[in-house]
Amino acid sequence: MRDKKKKNEIDEEIKPLVDAMNSNGWIETVSSCQGHYRHKIFDKAYVQFYCKINKIKTLCKILNMIEGKIKRKITGRKIDVVLDISLAFDEGVLFCQAEAPKGYLSLYMSFDDVFKKNYYKKILLDVATKCFAKK
Repeated sequence: MRDKKKKNEIDEEIKPLVDAMNSNGWIETVSSCQGHYRHKIFDKAYVQFYCKINKIKTLCKILNMIEGKIKRKITGRKIDVVLDISLAFDEGVLFCQAEAPKGYLSLYMSFDDVFKKNYYKKILLDVATKCFAKK
């Protein structure tokens, strides 16, 4: 695992989610950003992390819980936030699968506030934080 003493500063809006994910013991976050609007490259909030392979089912349950709660949170409205999770296999990307500790998958989870309202992103980050904190 990475040296935990070498932690960089974490953006304020995404820090609660990063802390909740790391508290599980089977996830290690390696990179994150709260998203910076009007910036072409860093407009999406994201967390890149390593997840123990034997906890993938638990991760999927959490993602399903997030989806269910976000639909109830924004009732009657079109959800303008997209939660996307993908495997980080590209060796051109930092913290890709080739760098993952044995028994872990390298994953990239992003939150895209499609209409750039910021309000929806904050709701989704809050819901995701609470869901990860429960496990």
